[in-house]
Amino acid sequence: MKTRFLFSMLLLMSLLVWSSENATQLASEKEPIKICVTPDMENMAEIWISNYIKINPDQKFELNNISIDKINTEVAGENTIGIVKRSPDIETVATSLWHITLGREVIVPVVNTSNPYFENLKSAGISIEALAGLVSNKNPGWGDVLGDGINHRLTVVLENESEVELLVAKFLGLEPSAMNTMNSGNDFIQMIRNDIYSIGFCKLVTLTDVENNEFAANISPLPLDRNDNGKIDSNENIYGSLDQFERSIWIGKYPRSLICNIYALATEQPKNQSVIDFLNWTFTLGQSAVEESGYTDLAYYEKQSSLGKLNPVVRLTMGEASSNNAVATRILILVFVVLAVVVLLMVWNLHRKSHKLLYDNTENNSLLRPESIKTPEGLFYDKKHTWAFMEKDGVVKIGIDDFLQHVTGNYTGLVVKSPNEVVRRNEIIATLVHEGKKINIYAPVSGRIIQTNEDLMDFPSLANNSPYNWGWLYEMEPTNWIREIAFLKMAEQYRTWISKELTRFKDFIIEICQQKELEGQLVLQEGGDLPDHVLHDFEPHVWEEFQIRFIDNSDIY
Repeated sequence: MKTRFLFSMLLLMSLLVWSSENATQLASEKEPIKICVTPDMENMAEIWISNYIKINPDQKFELNNISIDKINTEVAGENTIGIVKRSPDIETVATSLWHITLGREVIVPVVNTSNPYFENLKSAGISIEALAGLVSNKNPGWGDVLGDGINHRLTVVLENESEVELLVAKFLGLEPSAMNTMNSGNDFIQMIRNDIYSIGFCKLVTLTDVENNEFAANISPLPLDRNDNGKIDSNENIYGSLDQFERSIWIGKYPRSLICNIYALATEQPKNQSVIDFLNWTFTLGQSAVEESGYTDLAYYEKQSSLGKLNPVVRLTMGEASSNNAVATRILILVFVVLAVVVLLMVWNLHRKSHKLLYDNTENNSLLRPESIKTPEGLFYDKKHTWAFMEKDGVVKIGIDDFLQHVTGNYTGLVVKSPNEVVRRNEIIATLVHEGKKINIYAPVSGRIIQTNEDLMDFPSLANNSPYNWGWLYEMEPTNWIREIAFLKMAEQYRTWISKELTRFKDFIIEICQQKELEGQLVLQEGGDLPDHVLHDFEPHVWEEFQIRFIDNSDIY
């Protein structure tokens, strides 16, 4: 945390000096930006270049149309980027290079909101298997979907775009020739409005009323029951608004096979300032060109996330002094910054000490009972005793659960991973240390670590006394959120499971005591309850046994 304060102040100082001394130098460095595009991206790249030059007339561009197999060789060079759209033949190429998402093409199944079955669909949804059956059926009807005996004729309509047919076929696991569909012609939306019993597939941009930032009137995305359990679960309910729907696409709640991301590619993260400036512009004013080209622009939070990835750190390098006055000015600024940092660190240390007084209380004489273990609502819990929670901006916070700290005692140290490390679900992400005894913790979800809770480095017992607030472990950018939360439990389910886990833990402690020839009353309290932090005084091999039976193999119980 001290480092972050110091860095922030030095960053401010460097920006002030850098902006005054290097503006002229940057203007002179505007080399031509070489953009390599596949044929389907050429039109959008031309719009981007044309609009960018209007506000940056000094910037030159070189646009090259290339084939997929030349992407790796053609994007070499610090002032070169590629712009491509994801497809099966480019997936491996894109992920082997530095890449960032600029926009996307999204295919959406839709239904008329005047359809008499619409309310039923909102609560029950339609499974992918059932949808595939309708699309391949020569005479599909709504009775085939709902089983209500009323078989109104159902028409499946495709937007008049070749890519729509290919992506829908891939999504449903069908050959295009096996799909019994109608082509919409030039007005897909009107065709769905005219036939209330129809189902359609179109681009998200076609479904969007841009002026009002909502779905087209009387048309809604068709709710998909992806886990085929006969209802739309909370994590599948992504259709409340256009913003909610777009955000769900970003964080992985929407079927990936219906999405084609548009990437900017480079051999490594761009360092050329002209290239960075251009890419920054594509995430702001340049997003209008995405819609103009018939694609879907990025959600607000995704734009902010992308800008953060593109500009992770401003390098604190200073140009040579042009005069003695410039050197004197720098010295004065540095003196001011150092004084400011000292004051801020003093205030921060007092703040952190107050946290320690509040949360680092090691005295705990309570009993270990189900009702003493906190399981807040709204979190996803893993049986390996961790939790995950997605913030509004799509960042996932993870930590240990209250059960784990209740049985182990206050931690005296932690071993953690560093920011930007990528972890997979069920991979060790931290080690909790208690006076030399250790417990390994596993990731509840996969993702890239954005931030480690530095407060835990000074006050490890925050993980004991505030596991869901001050004591979180990491902030992460999830990579497979929607699939992996299916393996986690919500609060009510977790409470039921923890009750059974406590019974099993009690048997474990009694077994250990019998092996050590200890009297039961030395551990069990009146009424047969266990005390809090019961593992506190046991040897390391008992902690190892707990690790194996209650964390490493928790999924078998």
